Amino acid sequence: MGRLNTCALTDTGAAWCAGSKQSVFPERPRADLGTGWRALAAGAEHICALTDTGAAWCKGEARYSRLALPERPPAGKGRTWQALAAGEYHTCALTDTGTAVCVGWQKYGLQTLPGRPPAGLGTGWRALAAGDFHTCALTDTGALQCVGDNYHGQCSLPARPPAGLGR
Repeated sequence: MGRLNTCALTDTGAAWCAGSKQSVFPERPRADLGTGWRALAAGAEHICALTDTGAAWCKGEARYSRLALPERPPAGKGRTWQALAAGEYHTCALTDTGTAVCVGWQKYGLQTLPGRPPAGLGTGWRALAAGDFHTCALTDTGALQCVGDNYHGQCSLPARPPAGLGR
């Protein structure tokens, strides 16, 4: 769900959307990208999706370069996209090698999530989540890192949970 739109996927990989002009999102991807969608992420005025072959495709308001995610990962960063997260004006994606790539608005450091986790936190990213103006990523060892707007402390979680809460 984005601020102005809502999309859903069927069990056959078809998408349907309602709301703002982004609701014109295609039911199926272009033939050269795959036969169906397997994941959707919606920002304020944009929607990005992953195809069944690991390609990415974005549609909507292009301001702030939030649609600049390439269809395939950049050279040396992986072969396919595995996960997406969209914030208000930015989009982040993970590759099959655990590398993160973020595009869009640069305010608040939204693009400062490193491609690979910092030393000691793991060797690759495993999951992403985006808020309006911040993004958090989980490493392959379960460590957390958040970047972006921290006005309310939303990026201040420790890398590991406090003792007694589990891992």
